[in-house]
Amino acid sequence: MKRTVIALALLGAFSGTTRAQSGVTLYGVLDLPIEFVNHMASSAPTVNAATGAITQ
Repeated sequence: MKRTVIALALLGAFSGTTRAQSGVTLYGVLDLPIEFVNHMASSAPTVNAATGAITQ
């Protein structure tokens, strides 16, 4: 009987101190496609002598 009274007293003491959480943190995996772009030319550019145009 005394244990039950003590347990109820402890629960009553802590029931008034509970509060709502002010922030939420989400954990997980970010799933985004990754694209690799290579801007390096496969060969050196050439200059057309007649027109002066640069081609790759």
